[in-house]
Amino acid sequence: MNYVRYFSDYPGLPLNNAWDDTAIAGWSEYKVYVAQTARRVAEHCILMTTDPGDLVLDPTCGAGTTSYVAEQWGRRWITIDTSQVALALACARIMGARYPYYLLADSPEGQQKETEIARTTPPSAPTHGNVRLGFVYERVPHITLKFIANNREIDVIWEKFQQTLEPLRSKLNAALGTTYEEWEIPRQSDDAWPEEVSRIHADWWKHRIARQKEIDASIAAKADYEYLYDKPCQDNKKVSRMAGPFTVESVSPHRILSADENDDLMDTVAKARGEAQDFASVVLEHLKTAGVQQLHKEDHIAFSSLTPWPGDLICAEGRYGEGGDEAGAEKRAAVFIGSEFGTVPRADLAAAAREAAEAGFDMLIACAFNYDAHAADFNQLGRIPILKARMNADLHMAGNLKTSGKGNLFVIFGELDIDILPVGGQWGCPTVRGQDQRRGHVPPQHRPDPQPWSRRHCLLVR
Repeated sequence: MNYVRYFSDYPGLPLNNAWDDTAIAGWSEYKVYVAQTARRVAEHCILMTTDPGDLVLDPTCGAGTTSYVAEQWGRRWITIDTSQVALALACARIMGARYPYYLLADSPEGQQKETEIARTTPPSAPTHGNVRLGFVYERVPHITLKFIANNREIDVIWEKFQQTLEPLRSKLNAALGTTYEEWEIPRQSDDAWPEEVSRIHADWWKHRIARQKEIDASIAAKADYEYLYDKPCQDNKKVSRMAGPFTVESVSPHRILSADENDDLMDTVAKARGEAQDFASVVLEHLKTAGVQQLHKEDHIAFSSLTPWPGDLICAEGRYGEGGDEAGAEKRAAVFIGSEFGTVPRADLAAAAREAAEAGFDMLIACAFNYDAHAADFNQLGRIPILKARMNADLHMAGNLKTSGKGNLFVIFGELDIDILPVGGQWGCPTVRGQDQRRGHVPPQHRPDPQPWSRRHCLLVR
């Protein structure tokens, strides 16, 4: 053994296969899911294999640990799960978290910080805030003798400080009657020295220490270094950021195909329903008897008749009374049925609405198991209001559909209705009024007042 290495000798250590910071962290974290991965494990994997702006795919979402870590470290992410419980927990975890604001390398603040660390001239190139260019990271210098010998800035710093240090050393020698060289000047002053001599001695050492610090900083800036990618520089002038915008795509039903004894695929759903009856016929049969339920019970749409319609996307014409059974004028609604195993895109809704307008319908009722995220705020096209009814998964049972709960087979859903109330200046107070306050065909003057609890759901946003 010929060398003793202390932990303080080198502040950075290479990562190896022994992740000793994950065992305790895995048990100390608060778990919201039965199979929740430790956050430190996901951090190690993402930091070693991706850069800011890269896309991270997690096909087993669970508690959303991977997407949570990816959001924190500036990575884009896609996460998938078959359980709506897991997706709901992940959404709550991501939206309710606060993340540190790291300095972007492609930003004025990041360029300023990079200039201070590397001791270089500030760049004049414009910045665009591109996260793909990375963050400003802390770094560890690797100092060797060649970086000291080849650093010409040391001579410049030396000459600059000698103009102050040499006169002070001459005064000190003249006052003490000594011939101290620079390396012979004691660190501590003698108690027997006069006060003026002690002041000169302290002043000399102050400039001597300042010179050494500037030389050390110059050596560190000119030496090779390693980036600490798990330690980006934070912008303390900005508050912690929230999660960026993301969409929740629908979880479409899966179609399971079994194989018979000859390894031929069988559609078990079609077999249970019967080959003579297609999916659209099943939906129309139940839609005629169950109707469409909106947010309030009194807004139930009951069809007086529901007949097939020879259209491209519209498959039936439904007639109903405006305002319920005791209504006056009869209205015509076009019925659009989405795919049995898939998600309805916004383009299909727009095409169906145009077809309904050309045929003179008063409304479009879309029936589907799921809609994509871009169709969530698509509620009207021209004069045609669009009601998006989510079909109950029990419709897959066809003839075996249980009789209980048929009134909830087709339920209108919508996004939260939010009003932005001005508070002053550039601040606003969003007030959550609840879901489906627009309620499709109900005129604004007939809509109910905001729910009494809605005022409690307020927050200030910048």
